[in-house]
Amino acid sequence: MVDGLDYKNIAEKLYVSPHTLRNHISNIYNKLHVTRKAQAIKPATKNNIV
Repeated sequence: MVDGLDYKNIAEKLYVSPHTLRNHISNIYNKLHVTRKAQAIKPATKNNIV
């Protein structure tokens, strides 16, 4: 996501279906209490996770 890839390309790189990826990303958003990609990426880059 940080590299600007769409869900289809990310799913291909991770060898999962786009539907599975969307579910995982949805779970990440819920745990971070965010609703958008930019909101999820900001803390990850700030804390040198990515």
